[in-house]
Amino acid sequence: MQFRTFTQLEDCRWRLLLRGLPFDVTQGEIRSVFSNNDRITSVTIVAKGSTPTGCAVVRFASEIEAIRALKSFKDVYIRKRQIEATLDFTDFSQRIQRIHKPIAVDRFRLPRRYF
Repeated sequence: MQFRTFTQLEDCRWRLLLRGLPFDVTQGEIRSVFSNNDRITSVTIVAKGSTPTGCAVVRFASEIEAIRALKSFKDVYIRKRQIEATLDFTDFSQRIQRIHKPIAVDRFRLPRRYF
């Protein structure tokens, strides 16, 4: 199984972002969800470093195919996990968030995280 990091994904206008996937999902399982759609260009399982994030990017040959797949994507489960799908137009470098949030330190209290 090949994993790609956030920065290695090239731009494409016709893609769906799948979230909530099991961490050990395979590309074949994702392709079987879209079995009625023949125009899938590629399936990429997104990973941060070497650990999978539970997200995948499915690329389609045209924008119409991506929208049709999104409309038919209702109540889809893979291994008892409900999968969320959205049209993805953003660059993945904008998705990376900081892992640790800043710690608020007060001189009279122990350090606490603020959210």
